[in-house]
Amino acid sequence: MARSVMNERNLLGKIDNGFMINMKWAFQDREYLYLVMDQLTGGDLDTHMQKHKFTEKQAQFCLACLILALEYLREKKIIHRDIKPQNIVFDDKGYLRLTDMGIAKPFKQNNSGDTSGTALYMAPEVPIGWSLEAADFINKLLQRKPKDRLGYYHIDQIKLHPWFNKFDWDKLQKKLLKPSYVPKVNKQQETQNNEDQSTQLQDQISALNSDILDNPKLQQQFAGYEYYGFK
Repeated sequence: MARSVMNERNLLGKIDNGFMINMKWAFQDREYLYLVMDQLTGGDLDTHMQKHKFTEKQAQFCLACLILALEYLREKKIIHRDIKPQNIVFDDKGYLRLTDMGIAKPFKQNNSGDTSGTALYMAPEVPIGWSLEAADFINKLLQRKPKDRLGYYHIDQIKLHPWFNKFDWDKLQKKLLKPSYVPKVNKQQETQNNEDQSTQLQDQISALNSDILDNPKLQQQFAGYEYYGFK
């Protein structure tokens, strides 16, 4: 557990991107570890998919945001390993960010074939009623042999696919492109799109034995956890 926590903390310390959730601070006290992250009030993609039928244009915009996030992780040589709608979150302007680095790993040749993630999202889904370009795009992403997959050699293979014809990637990168779907958020509803995870977590955590918390070996496992933002 300690190794997993420190792995996530260390990977978050390497990330600073407008299409990723970014860590601002990390600190600890005797009993708990804390991460202060970007506040994203728009809710996760899974929640909105259950309430809203996305048009192809809206789906394209969502996927474009995800592609920029993955392009950044590729530059940083990080494998996310758990991409699913629950881990893709809207900000209040309608842009999406990739979250949850809990099982992410630095890329190495000997771990590139590791299997992990959420089982439900490890199998491809078949699109129904989308354009031929969209169907071709997904089909080329799901080729059995990695070398046959769209984007294997370079991310531009994805960006230049006909489905993204005339899509302005530069404006999206600068967040000047108007989102095609913006979650409805106001001050009273800010937390309605996000479950009160702290309350749920508190219900699940039993009181830890004081002797365990006072064990220097336990505390030493989290040495260097603190983080105070980018310079």
